[in-house]
Amino acid sequence: GKVLAIEPWNEADIEVFGGHTGSEMASLQKAAYLGLKAGNPKVIGCLNVASYTVVEVPDFARDALEMIAAQMGDVMVHMKAEADLQRYRDHLEELVGQRTAELKAANDQLLVLTRAKDEFVSNVSHELRTPISSLKLRQHLLRSHPDQLDEHLNAIDRETDRLARTIEDLLQLSRLDQRR
Repeated sequence: GKVLAIEPWNEADIEVFGGHTGSEMASLQKAAYLGLKAGNPKVIGCLNVASYTVVEVPDFARDALEMIAAQMGDVMVHMKAEADLQRYRDHLEELVGQRTAELKAANDQLLVLTRAKDEFVSNVSHELRTPISSLKLRQHLLRSHPDQLDEHLNAIDRETDRLARTIEDLLQLSRLDQRR
C-alpha cells in the first residue's frame, strides 16, 4: 500500500486522527499527521510525528515517513486479516466440535439399532427354522411310518400354519416399517 497523501491536522478530522483534543494539539509547535491507508482511500490509522519546536522537514524525511506510514498501514491490514482468520478458525473449530458431537450421538443410536436388528434377525431365523425342521421330521417319519398318515398330516398342517403366520407377521412388520 502507498500513502496517497499526507493528511494535514484539521480539527474537523478529530475522529480520523485518533480523537486528539485541540488543547493537546496546541501544546505541540509542529505536527505532521500521515494517514495510514494501505492501498485504499479509507484511513485505517494515523502516524503522528510531532516536535515541540518548529523543525524543517527535508523531502527525504517526508518520503521516509510516507514509506513508514504505508508499511504500517499494510501491517495493520495484515494484523486485522490475521485476527479475522483466527476468529474464523475458532468458529470452525466450534462447528466441528458440534458436528462431531451430533455424529457421535447418531453413531451411538445406529449401534443400538444395529444390535436390535441383529437380535431380531436371530429371533426370526429361529422362528422360521423351527417349523421347517418339524416339517422335515414329519416328512421323514411319513416315509418310514406311512401307517401313521393322519398324525403326520395333522402335524404338517400345524407347522405350515405356524410358518404361514410367522411369514405374515414379518410381511406386516415390513409394511409398517415402509410407511415410516
